[in-house]
Amino acid sequence: MERMLPLVGLSETYCNKLIVRYDEGIIVDFVQFFRDEWGTALFHDRFADFRNSVAKTWAAEAKLTELTDKLSSADIPLAEKTALLLTVPTDLRGEVEKELFQFLKSNMDLLPMYVPLDN
Repeated sequence: MERMLPLVGLSETYCNKLIVRYDEGIIVDFVQFFRDEWGTALFHDRFADFRNSVAKTWAAEAKLTELTDKLSSADIPLAEKTALLLTVPTDLRGEVEKELFQFLKSNMDLLPMYVPLDN
């Protein structure tokens, strides 16, 4: 159970659409679900630092405060969250993607299952 501690506080979208997959009956064993390759980065010791860096980038944009509050709400359906994310300015999305690719490249030795695009 201690292995699951890095998941505490993560959005369900970080967790590969956890709620949707559970509701559809795709997930029958949570431990096994998180042992799949896609989830390896969630348990990486530097992933929390990456998330914090992205949060700082996001928070630096004052106009996104309201959007952040809406996205943090558990009451919003996934489709609406996705639509809200599409309203994020392209340059900010590009910054976050760049940070993600940098994280993957710098940790490729421990996360070889993720193939970052060159940008």
